[in-house]
This record gives sequence, C-alpha cells and structure tokens, in this order.
Amino acid sequence: MTVLVLPASSGVSPRFFTYLTAAMAALAMVYVSYLAARWTGYWNGDMEWADEPGSRTVFVGDQAFEVPVNMIRAPAQRLGLRQTGDHLSTLHLGVMWPSMSGFDKNKADQFAAFGEGSNVVLLDISRNARGETMRDRLDPVYRRLARGKEGAGPAGLRVLTLSSPIGARDQIVYEPGSETGFIARCRQSLSDTIAVCTAQRVLSGELLLTYRFEEAHLANWGRLERRAIELVHALEIRKK
Repeated sequence: MTVLVLPASSGVSPRFFTYLTAAMAALAMVYVSYLAARWTGYWNGDMEWADEPGSRTVFVGDQAFEVPVNMIRAPAQRLGLRQTGDHLSTLHLGVMWPSMSGFDKNKADQFAAFGEGSNVVLLDISRNARGETMRDRLDPVYRRLARGKEGAGPAGLRVLTLSSPIGARDQIVYEPGSETGFIARCRQSLSDTIAVCTAQRVLSGELLLTYRFEEAHLANWGRLERRAIELVHALEIRKK
C-alpha cells in the first residue's frame, strides 16, 4: 500500500498573505491614480497634482509646516504622508503665481505646462546643510566662468552669461549692490523654447528656499521672491 505524506508546513503565518494582498491592492490603487493623472493632464514629468482638500503636518529640520494637500507636488511624498508630523529632508511644493494657491483642476493646463508657458512656481524647502548658496558662489565661481562682460537684465538685474552649447543659454541674474540680494540661474537647453530660472533664499532656522519659475517672471523678481517667502512663513507652525 502506498503511503501518502502531506508536505511540511512552510511556517509562514496566514496573516502574511493577508498583508501581502493588502499591499498589492494599495500599489494597484497608486498605479491607477498615476494613470488617471496622466489621462486627465494632471501629470507633468515627475510631478503629479491633486485637487484634494485637507492638509498635512510635516517637519523640515526642527520646523513644522501645515501644508495644503493640493500644494504638495511630489506624488510619493503626498501619498505617503500621515496626518501627523513626518520628517522630510525636502518639502516639494507647487503653486500658481501670483495668487500662490495650490492646484486647481480648472487650471490643470497651467500646472501641466510648467516650462512651456506657465505661471506655476515650484518651491523646495530644505535644510541648508552645506551652508553655501548661489549668492556665495557669485564671485568665486560664476564670475570666473562668465563669457564676456556682464550686461543689463530685466527690472534692474545684472546678467552673467556662462559657457553653453550653441543655441542653449546658461545665465546668472542677480541684484547688484547687495551681498544677500536676489540671485537666480536661468537655463534653456537646445530642446526647450523657454528658460527656467532657479533662485535661492536662506530663511531663518537654517532653512533654504529654492524656487523655480519661467524666465518671463524675472520682470517681477522682487515681488515673486517676497510672495514665495511669505508663503513659507504662512505655512510655518509657530513654536509656543
């Protein structure tokens, strides 16, 4: 008579398969959200926008922020945040200039067209770990790399042109007469029709604000920087 022997137990708890199924379902939901974002035009490169109510409390360094969900541009950052405080190395935001408001589905085309003719401003709030900014590099780095003499820029700014491939542009625009004034780097590659500028400002509490905008907004650089700083301060949770 043939004796049948049952296979040995794997030792895996049945709950493991429940958790695995739940995780796969969650990933499927994220993927469906991703597809929906692309189909509706809410997706632009590495940015996914969400017209959602509510806010999240997050920390960058020791500073707490209360951030509307529709301002958080990084999909993994928004989907992964808990309702309570998460600690982030960099908080990625996106707003509409000049209202500095978050994503609105009625303006989805603007958010999807950043770098192609848009009023969107992208902001990154991080710790100034290196302690060095673009302004610190103006004389020792950028002036030495400049090609030719500096020229006049929009709204009283000065312009340094750096070496770049023919047809592309790489320029430093800065506020003269101030060691801590406005400075940005504007780049336009061969494949782009519009230059995007990156500016920086050191904030209190060892925080660094880096924000990006299209070159046309340099005409309002003073107001743009003030509104960006005011937005960061408005999101801060004041320590008691």
